[in-house]
Amino acid sequence: MRPVDFKQVKLLVNMRQVLSLIGWEPRHNRWNTLRGDCPLCKRRSEDGRIFEVTGSGFHCWKCQAKGSHLDLYARFVGKPLLEAAIEMCGKAGVSVPYLPLPAAQPDTPRTEKRHQ
Repeated sequence: MRPVDFKQVKLLVNMRQVLSLIGWEPRHNRWNTLRGDCPLCKRRSEDGRIFEVTGSGFHCWKCQAKGSHLDLYARFVGKPLLEAAIEMCGKAGVSVPYLPLPAAQPDTPRTEKRHQ
C-alpha cells in the first residue's frame, strides 16, 4: 500500500466532517468546545461532560481515548491509521494525498573487494 501524507489528510478532512461521518451529535456547544456521549466507549452522561471535542482534537474522560480527528475515525471504524485515512478521504469525497514514491535506483554492478 502506498504511504499517505497524514498531515494533508488532516487538512483536507476536518473534525466536523469526521463527526458527521461517524454520526456523532454534541449535547452541548460552549466556548468552542463540543461535548457529549463518547462514540468509542458508548458512555453516556446527563451533563455531556464525558467526551470533548476542541478544534481537531478529542478526549474522553471515561475511556481516556484522545487524539486527532483522524485518530477518532480510525478507532471508531476499528482500522489501522493508514486504512482509516484512505477510507475517510473516500467518504469525505476528497482525493487521498499519497506521498510520492522514492525514485527507483538503477541497478549497478557491485564490485567486490577481494581480501588477499
